[in-house]
Amino acid sequence: MSNGNEAPQTSFFDLSGQQTGQPITKPRAINLSLLVVIFFTIYFLPMQDISPTAAPSLALVVAVVWIWITGCLPLAVGCMVLFLGGIFLGLFNYGAFTQAFGGSPFVPMIGMFIVSMGASRTNIAKRVAYIFLSSLGRSPSLILLAISIATAVVSIFVSNLGTTIVMASISIAILTELGEEKGTSGLGKAVMLSIPMFSMIGGMAFITSSPSTNMMGISMLESATNRAHTVTFTQWASIGLIGGAFLLIPTWLVYCKAFNIKNKSDGNIDIEVFRQRLKDLGPFCGAELRWLLIVLFMVGSMIFGVLNLPMAAMLFGFLTVAPFVGVVKPEDAFKSLPIEVLILIGFSPIIANVINDSGLANWAVVNLFGWAHGLHPLLIMLIATFAMAIMINACANATIGIIGVVIVAFTPLVLANDLNPTIALLPAMFMGSCTTVLGVQTNVVLTYHYGYWNMKDPIVPGLVLAVMWSVILTLVAYFFGPLFGMPIML
Repeated sequence: MSNGNEAPQTSFFDLSGQQTGQPITKPRAINLSLLVVIFFTIYFLPMQDISPTAAPSLALVVAVVWIWITGCLPLAVGCMVLFLGGIFLGLFNYGAFTQAFGGSPFVPMIGMFIVSMGASRTNIAKRVAYIFLSSLGRSPSLILLAISIATAVVSIFVSNLGTTIVMASISIAILTELGEEKGTSGLGKAVMLSIPMFSMIGGMAFITSSPSTNMMGISMLESATNRAHTVTFTQWASIGLIGGAFLLIPTWLVYCKAFNIKNKSDGNIDIEVFRQRLKDLGPFCGAELRWLLIVLFMVGSMIFGVLNLPMAAMLFGFLTVAPFVGVVKPEDAFKSLPIEVLILIGFSPIIANVINDSGLANWAVVNLFGWAHGLHPLLIMLIATFAMAIMINACANATIGIIGVVIVAFTPLVLANDLNPTIALLPAMFMGSCTTVLGVQTNVVLTYHYGYWNMKDPIVPGLVLAVMWSVILTLVAYFFGPLFGMPIML
């Protein structure tokens, strides 16, 4: 219905996007046209030697990934294309789809997102930030370190996006008080770019720390191995916490060097201000204590095997919105759920089924990755991790889809070399949320509107981090995995 201010639509088709919000702009028209060309080009490839469904399967998967990467259609619409294409092409039936959807992390993701919302309704993040600042904030470099560590700690329990939003709002007040000028302040650039980076580091700690990307990696591993292999909460945490700890100081040093952050104060920093801010927050209130208990019991129940992840996520998600003990209004919680991300996670496991059932996975191992057969296990792990880092950073804001494609593509290679995919692909799963290079990436661009950095600022330090993190995380998994019951070889 028109609101009275819009001109009535006279043409039959909604080319202007007045009703759908998707105007047929020149870039969208080009990408949609290329989508059709790509699909039919692949569809008619002579791939009968692999299987009768190989070419249609590859055409559908590439088409859906093209939608996710280019954004020519919304992510959720791409999922609808995946479902409809698979049914019409005879790649799966409705029963197979519902089975794949039911085995996806769609339901536990709802609980995990709701639990993480509790932090934004309390002063927990501010309290953590000022605890570190009141101890470390004596110089620009130490202020950066304090904010960075606080961000990583908060992100262990809150989603990466939520952490970035909360910590940026805290940091902008600190930068303003220090007189850091927008666009020219090295400390301003370093702080505002470090916040999303250290939220990614914290997001590696637990499966629940960055629920959408972490659960996506695990779900695709399970689908690609017919549920023969998975990553438990304890297995993830044992490597995620150690790997994150190893990344903290090197990442801080990269940003200190990139933006020439001083080790000594110019005299405009008074640590007592931070201590007073902490004191002004007062003692822990009931809501903060309730949320902390919800998070601690949720994590503890999974670490000690009392509850599996879906049950723990839903139980403690329920407690977060329940009367008497909750900290979030139910209506606010459900309105804030990232529905498009949830749909994508629910639909994506079908990609693994399509690739496996069509024989494309086995074909890729022999024809695309045959050169890697027999390489040292550490090299294979590095190849998978670097592939994830490259794809994630090259394909802006198609994170969830790229994680699925990379994990599904490399699982057969790992298995063909008798590697344990639980540990061999874990570094790649960690890197699945590490969009460090481009300023347009969702988690990074959240701090752009504050005006402290421009789009070229993240590129060089981000490239360094992508390489450094890939190497460090792979080494941590390779050497520490066996110590926590995850042998490298099957």
